[in-house]
Amino acid sequence: MKIQTANFGELEVNQDDVITFPQGLPAFEQLRKFVIIDHQPDSPFHFLQSLEEGSLTFVVAEPLTFFPWYQIKLAKRDLADVGVEEEGEAVVLVIVTIPENPKEMTANLQAPLVINGNRKLAKQVILSDSDYITRHLLFPEEKQQACK
Repeated sequence: MKIQTANFGELEVNQDDVITFPQGLPAFEQLRKFVIIDHQPDSPFHFLQSLEEGSLTFVVAEPLTFFPWYQIKLAKRDLADVGVEEEGEAVVLVIVTIPENPKEMTANLQAPLVINGNRKLAKQVILSDSDYITRHLLFPEEKQQACK
């Protein structure tokens, strides 16, 4: 199928790559069909593109790339919602916010995306009983100093 997007122009999307969020995403409950687009080879970033709203694209990343200490405990209900029996079967991504100054990029560790890659079902899980916040810096100051 072909879709028109604001960021990528016209895209050819394989139906097998479509990920369904049965409950939508918070604030975007009506949008349920998405596809993951790779940014560049070897890039830690990907795009989560809505198939129903061409102007809606989220930047996402695997949290362990930036936060090796990141651990979550998912409720059985959340796993069941995406058809996963054990946490290890799920792919976890986080939404990244890129402000004007890219050094201030943040990741939402409090509400990861949990994806069943086999069944192409996904859910954004809000970890209400964790110490994670919605804006963890991807590049804390000590990493920024090391890059200078």
